[in-house]
Amino acid sequence: MGDEHIRKALRATSRTEGEGRPAASGRAQGCKPSVASVDLAGPSCPSDRAQDWGIRVSRGMMSGPPCSSGRAQGQGLPAASGPWPGGSLAVHTLTASATAAETARRLGADYFAPGRFAAEVGAQGFSGFADHVARVWGRYRGHVFFAACGAVVRVIAPLVRDKATDPAVVAADPAGRFVVSLLSGHLGGANDLARLTASVTGGQAVVTTATDVVGAPAAEVLAAGLGLVLENRAALVAVNAVLAAGGTVAVFDPGCRFEVADPGQARFFEWVSDPSMLDPARPHIVVDVRVTAPLPTRLTLRPRVLAVGLGCRRGTSGEVILAALGRVLEARGLAASCVGIVATAGIKRDEAGIAQAAKALGAETAFYPEGALDAVAVPTPSQTVKRRVGTKSVCEAAAMLAAGTDRLLVKKTVIGPVTVAVAAPAG
Repeated sequence: MGDEHIRKALRATSRTEGEGRPAASGRAQGCKPSVASVDLAGPSCPSDRAQDWGIRVSRGMMSGPPCSSGRAQGQGLPAASGPWPGGSLAVHTLTASATAAETARRLGADYFAPGRFAAEVGAQGFSGFADHVARVWGRYRGHVFFAACGAVVRVIAPLVRDKATDPAVVAADPAGRFVVSLLSGHLGGANDLARLTASVTGGQAVVTTATDVVGAPAAEVLAAGLGLVLENRAALVAVNAVLAAGGTVAVFDPGCRFEVADPGQARFFEWVSDPSMLDPARPHIVVDVRVTAPLPTRLTLRPRVLAVGLGCRRGTSGEVILAALGRVLEARGLAASCVGIVATAGIKRDEAGIAQAAKALGAETAFYPEGALDAVAVPTPSQTVKRRVGTKSVCEAAAMLAAGTDRLLVKKTVIGPVTVAVAAPAG
């Protein structure tokens, strides 16, 4: 499974053996994605693979030698559900609610209450509700309010910006009998946060998003679970409207990355084998690393599977590196939003330009020891590079190691002071 390799590289803090992708029901089951299947295969490299150097990845860095929920039985609240997986979390209350305090404790959240009784309930105090919420709004990815929905709506209204960036907001009564998903139900995770909170309070989660009400999947939730990035969010409403109405959405997914494991959800999608089978007048989904024509009805999902190998002269700026990479990707019709990792030699670890380029792409960075790079059979080895840095290849070998493949989509390309190679996991 090629995608598994790069997914591990992007999310692991230590090496984990035996991870795999979930088996999918419906069209995706038994699908074997490969670069060649989407006509993106580059020139074939020699078949011998680099040995396993035990490279380990942490967030933003790869190093290796030598570089290195329902109610519990009985009375009271149910058993703890653990921290919310969506990120940092705050619980706010306007009353001395024991349920609010216990929810904050069990969800591992910061707890806020009016200053007049905050100390009594073990909370951080505030004086003005609106000022408090405005002050902490951006600090947390989720907010649970034990307060009336109307009061919450009034204080968050000036703070709401965009569904892609707004935090999840949940409102509950003081006893937690009803827990309402109020804002960012899908992308922000408020629907799941409402369900989690209700599992703690023993109450009822109230979810009103159209797809959830009818039992249909939400495209952005499926995409997030599969690590796919939404590129044309304007089409998301149209796609979800079809799903909420019980309709079927066509999907062109040449890399077999839109895997819907639940048969009850898979029935809402129809996979097609060729983009010509997509009706541009009807909402549809395209999952691809290649640049696609923008359409109001086309929801494009990007798999972050491209591994970019970089080399550069010392001191090259991030802007110059990004411009060179942009030219390479554009020439091959590859989307920059699919770059998941930027890899290079360990001696480049202190190059600010590479770090800046990776940050601009939202990609991880990987720094390989020269011995690991030199062990990779590449299509364009250089003895000059070997004499200078101790490996016959930097960008090609780094891209191949990061992708876990012996094939390149783009061979070494020199643009000014920058060398670029691109790889993707093999099938």
